[in-house]
Amino acid sequence: MLNDFVDGKLRCERVGQLVPKIKSFIENARQKNVPLFYCNDEHLLQDTLGVHTHICIKHTAFDAFVRGFNIIVAKDGVTAFTEQDHLSGLEYMKRNYGVSIKKISDITNSIS
Repeated sequence: MLNDFVDGKLRCERVGQLVPKIKSFIENARQKNVPLFYCNDEHLLQDTLGVHTHICIKHTAFDAFVRGFNIIVAKDGVTAFTEQDHLSGLEYMKRNYGVSIKKISDITNSIS
């Protein structure tokens, strides 16, 4: 999560509800020594990409896919400006990249 997507120029109203879930997931993963990978991107002043499941998350999943990673996307850890864009992004990644779509709680419970 980048600050711009939470409360900055690229703010998405739907993102606020994700922050506590993501924070809890990160803390749990760190306690269990699970590697976490962070990515960052750069935007022009006129950009409005946000944290779109069907754009930013999809592109990140593609990068992981072409590198042979087993990809899990937390469906309640990502969003888009509309529910339709969110769901279409998840479906696209599942269909084309073999992404597993799971809830954060299910991912957390599966970490041993």
